[in-house]
Amino acid sequence: QPQQLPQQQRPHQQLQHQQLPHHPPQQSHQQPPPRLQHRQQPHQRPLHQLQ
Repeated sequence: QPQQLPQQQRPHQQLQHQQLPHHPPQQSHQQPPPRLQHRQQPHQRPLHQLQ
């Protein structure tokens, strides 16, 4: 039974291989951080009015 565990890990590694090509699409998920900057832009708008 313990030998079946390592065999299951082998297919798990194959799944990671498929995730490699899926990595580029994951970069799109990293684009939300720029959204945080967009929130800071409105903050600068009022500052401009203060000037």
